[in-house]
Amino acid sequence: MNQSVLFVINLLAAVPILAADVPPVARDKDGMLVPRMSYPEFLDRSYRLVTRDLDDWATGNAYKDKDGKPVPGYINYALVNPKRQLGVGHPLNADTVYPAFHHALYIRAFLNQWRRTSDPQYLARARQLADWNLARRTPADCRFGSLFYSTVSHGQVGGNVDGDAIMTDKPAIMALAMLELAMASGDDRYREAAEAVANTLAKTQLPAGNWSFRVNPVTGEVREAYTSSAIYAVMLFEALDGPAAKRWREPRDKALQWILNGPVKTMEWKGFYEDVSAATGKANRTNWDCIDTARWLVAHRADNVEYLPLALRLDDWIAGEFVEKDAAWAPAEGLREQKCCFKTMGIHTLHWAALLADLHAATGEAGFKHRALNACALVTYWMRDDNANLVGPAWGEEIWFSCHFGPALYLQETLSRYPELLVAPPAR
Repeated sequence: MNQSVLFVINLLAAVPILAADVPPVARDKDGMLVPRMSYPEFLDRSYRLVTRDLDDWATGNAYKDKDGKPVPGYINYALVNPKRQLGVGHPLNADTVYPAFHHALYIRAFLNQWRRTSDPQYLARARQLADWNLARRTPADCRFGSLFYSTVSHGQVGGNVDGDAIMTDKPAIMALAMLELAMASGDDRYREAAEAVANTLAKTQLPAGNWSFRVNPVTGEVREAYTSSAIYAVMLFEALDGPAAKRWREPRDKALQWILNGPVKTMEWKGFYEDVSAATGKANRTNWDCIDTARWLVAHRADNVEYLPLALRLDDWIAGEFVEKDAAWAPAEGLREQKCCFKTMGIHTLHWAALLADLHAATGEAGFKHRALNACALVTYWMRDDNANLVGPAWGEEIWFSCHFGPALYLQETLSRYPELLVAPPAR
């Protein structure tokens, strides 16, 4: 048995993947899934867990701020174990967090809830996350300077599977969240941080237009060469330029052409997750950046007549490779995370639903809307009575914070196409 296969078997054997206690779904007269609760209630309960309940709900938070006060558990930990303990239990991820990716999701989620409710605590929590990451960047004067770390383990930057390396795609994801936060808060520090990421990416872009995946930030040595995840750099260069400026046009165009001539054609979508080694990832396939590439193509379909057909082709590939159908959920579909962790998860199901909603807006085909809304309804059944969002229907009591925040974030993104569903029903 080769090393990469053995790694996956050992990893999955150590994870508490059990049949979760998921209630049966309800359907309307047309066969569409009916949400277990209203979508506003789902959102409010999701945020209630992390803003009000988490401090009492979980134990073992070992990290404090400069004033000696505990920081929220979701900042330093990726997950809480089945006994509601932070920092213990999982073989790879117990005392680890993946901030450049996960914290970016949390910032965007808090900003969505802030805009929805006008409650200042959500903006404050988004800023707390951003400031934590601003204080933990690679040295500005090194080869890959001013980048946000993809892994923090045992309170120290780097470590775990990343080792002495940093991922090159995740800082762009965080930089995009920083830009959104800069607009919301008026604080220029966040835009300056995003520009620093763009500067480094432009300087380190490979001649073909892509980037090595894992690199030592000081020496530039490559620890893992390939990642398909270049769309976030494209999005960052665009966001900084705006519709008229051309400062970032050259690196943006080079990266885009690499994507279109590379993974869009080869379907070699891989090199994304922080807890997957190079050996395991060699044969792996993922869908996260593929979904966001397809969403980018839909959003830019007016620029090129080939973009929408390409997005449809990517969606077909995603559906063929990762969709799980189950008679207990039908006609809803769930989406699996990746080949080496082939588990259906709520965050991935709703990330894909956002693409389906985009495709409905672009094509007018009702089937995309039905699939998107069935996915939204399905994930409401994966919230526990204590307001924690399950990782997925076949996962145990372990809760990943990314898989808790993610459904709230992408539910709101998907339903932004159908805003009437985000209006709270009248009291009975």
